[in-house]
Amino acid sequence: MKDLPHHMKKLNRNIIRSMHREEMQEELPEIPTFPETQHQKKKKAKIKMRDEKKAKAITHPTPDERNKIMKKGRVPVFDRTNNAEPKHARPSKKKTPRI
Repeated sequence: MKDLPHHMKKLNRNIIRSMHREEMQEELPEIPTFPETQHQKKKKAKIKMRDEKKAKAITHPTPDERNKIMKKGRVPVFDRTNNAEPKHARPSKKKTPRI
């Protein structure tokens, strides 16, 4: 190698820098933990509720239960008011030709 002293210096510098970096990491103070804000608490609660909701197995009512609900909710229709009639489209306003 032509430039052996240069390479030795480079290696030494890298080693010294890495050692210095390790020492600095040991000296660094710990990052303080701040209490949760109200917004973060709400967000966590919302995520927890959503996960619980997704974890539940969906149970659909049986055909008998559906029929029972339908029978209970029916209301007889005695007379139709004008509001019940279907609404038609308004007549278009075509231009009348000049006479």
